[in-house]
Amino acid sequence: MDVDKELREAVHATSREVAEQVSFSAALEERIRKEMKRQTKSRRKTVVMSGTIAACLATAVWIGQQQGMFTMEGTRASQTPSSEQTNEEKANVSAKEAFAPLLSTLPELAGLRLEERGRVGDIKQVALLKGDRYEGEFAYNTTTGQIQWYRYEKEEAREGDLPDLESAMQKAIAFLASVLGEESKQYAHISSHKLTDEGMRNGTWMNVTFQKEQEGARIPFDIISVQIDSKGQVAFFGRTNKEEQELLGKLTKSLPELNPSPTLDNKSMYYDGFEIMLGNADDDWSQALISVSGKAEDLRTYRLTQEVGIWKEAPEALAKITANNFLQDMLGADSKNYRYSYKNDSIEYQRYYNELPVMNDTIRISVNQAGRIVYYSKEAMKKYELASFPDGKTAVSVEKAKKEMEANIKLNYLQHFPVNRDRASGKVTQTKPLLEYTMSVSTPQLGQPSSLGWYIEGTSGKIAYSTGNNGLDYDRRKEQQAYAFQPPESYVIVTSKEEAKKLLQKEFGVSVESFKYAEYDNRAPQSNQVRKNYVWTDNSEKRYEVETDKQSGRVMGLAMPRQGSQVTIKRAEAEEAALEMLVKYIDPAVKEVQLAEVVEPGAATPVASGNWGFEFFMSKDGIPVLDKQPNEAYIVTVDPATGKANGFENRRETDAHVELPGATSVISKEQAVEQYLRAMPLQLVYLLKNEDNEWLDRPILAYIPWSHDENAGKHLHIDALTGEIVKEP
Repeated sequence: MDVDKELREAVHATSREVAEQVSFSAALEERIRKEMKRQTKSRRKTVVMSGTIAACLATAVWIGQQQGMFTMEGTRASQTPSSEQTNEEKANVSAKEAFAPLLSTLPELAGLRLEERGRVGDIKQVALLKGDRYEGEFAYNTTTGQIQWYRYEKEEAREGDLPDLESAMQKAIAFLASVLGEESKQYAHISSHKLTDEGMRNGTWMNVTFQKEQEGARIPFDIISVQIDSKGQVAFFGRTNKEEQELLGKLTKSLPELNPSPTLDNKSMYYDGFEIMLGNADDDWSQALISVSGKAEDLRTYRLTQEVGIWKEAPEALAKITANNFLQDMLGADSKNYRYSYKNDSIEYQRYYNELPVMNDTIRISVNQAGRIVYYSKEAMKKYELASFPDGKTAVSVEKAKKEMEANIKLNYLQHFPVNRDRASGKVTQTKPLLEYTMSVSTPQLGQPSSLGWYIEGTSGKIAYSTGNNGLDYDRRKEQQAYAFQPPESYVIVTSKEEAKKLLQKEFGVSVESFKYAEYDNRAPQSNQVRKNYVWTDNSEKRYEVETDKQSGRVMGLAMPRQGSQVTIKRAEAEEAALEMLVKYIDPAVKEVQLAEVVEPGAATPVASGNWGFEFFMSKDGIPVLDKQPNEAYIVTVDPATGKANGFENRRETDAHVELPGATSVISKEQAVEQYLRAMPLQLVYLLKNEDNEWLDRPILAYIPWSHDENAGKHLHIDALTGEIVKEP
């Protein structure tokens, strides 16, 4: 019953209308998880139970397909401001006109509806729909009508035998001749091979690649690929445009090993630009993933992948020299505005302006032991005029910012603070309880973090909190209400299907005798605990579920569907019902809880119940108690129509009881802030994103904690009893 932060946010962003059009393939799960990890937008959470996870993933895919991207920045490509978009009136080629050559060549496309989606400059993306269901897409230049890529991948064509090389090549040649006409004669066949993509596209095709030739010489990176599926149909067509060819040529100045005659394995619209996957990158590296902003004005990401083996990092001195040279080659004079920040698994550079760091504008470069660039990423792609940066002199004083810290620093228990760790495996071998002072319960405090849990707005001097781990909104809600009660003497135990059936009858008054039944095991990600699930599904595909610890049989979760669609129950009544449910199934050693989050009810969708959601930390004397990371200990949902609890989830990492120290002799808040600032002094910076990780219209000044270099990326804690700064090993 665990749903991580990224999936919850994906659900919140999903509308009911689009979700109803979803079809799901389980193989897409890894794709979504990879993509969602790159998204850090924060929103009010929506409760999602385990039965909806498949629909959640599918909906996220559907949205990505419809928009042509997964939007990290909260703006679709069609909303991206650019000088080209102001010239839209000059675009003479309609989607229907651009589609005509494809339609005349591929009869299977007859009857599909065209719907315009994303746009970057003069490149427009068009979805191919059957009714309202996504079937494929193509993109074209609105000025010239030239097709940039086309994709139509039928699920049934992803299995079965592929055509032989010769047949695939002849099919591809005929396709190009029909679609490109005379232009196809400028391209010579250079390779044919089987392409398997188990990540983003989950399929296998025969990939046939052509390269432009002039006077017997190949034009570097001017390539076209056609992919043929098991039905002998064209599943993909893509080509590099002039801007992409120029960027790839620029890359070869620093990376001479990059093959000028690669294959084009994939191409798509990505954020406010494009992403291309090159195969046959060179002799040692199988693929190069390249994403750009706009029409390849900026390189956003460059990543090499190997078929076998993992690359080893270069020594620090070699890595710095290589990364510095690459930075200069890619950015030219602008490279002087980036300063070395630190080295972890990559070299990180931070942009500066007026001698102040510009947060959210960083570059990371990884170098392998051979001195080759294998990874490059540039976070900030949104352009800001220099005049939009406020004068640093308008910020409040550091002393005023410190007073705001003193007003907001708070106590927090960690049950299992790591004391020792095995060097070989990295596993924690010894822990102890820790009472700490922290500025944010919902987020772990890292030295020189890549993302912020809190900051003090520079001109107002007021603190701003982001949503924390797993979407927790504990800190900025400032609702620190604890509940004490007498816990049960023992766990509720379920060890069989029949016992699970009886528990559902007892708890919810529902008989599942005639429903479809399934059971399965799963491993809880926060603890590696194996859980057993007993699941019944009614005729409406609604789930009734009991989840247990497989070894002991203790009940870890319960769920039943929401009844009706009304939202009539107020918070006080729902909260009382949640506590009544919680006290039945809470761990016997826990005598107090504190609200960590309250999720408001709403309309039900295929991926979200719309229930009231109450999420609890364990607590002691009103102080939150965490296992290791900021996670809810328990979640209870309440039906907003009936006022009855309809879900429970135990998210604790362990049921072990830990004796916690008292909080009667802690240092003062003023002392705690002084210690905090010794390890992480306040630094005045420019922020390009707000507390919800959304791009701002203009930069703002802010004070953020900025650790010394030796603490970069490390977990730092203030011992509330001794005042010492302690680091995790």
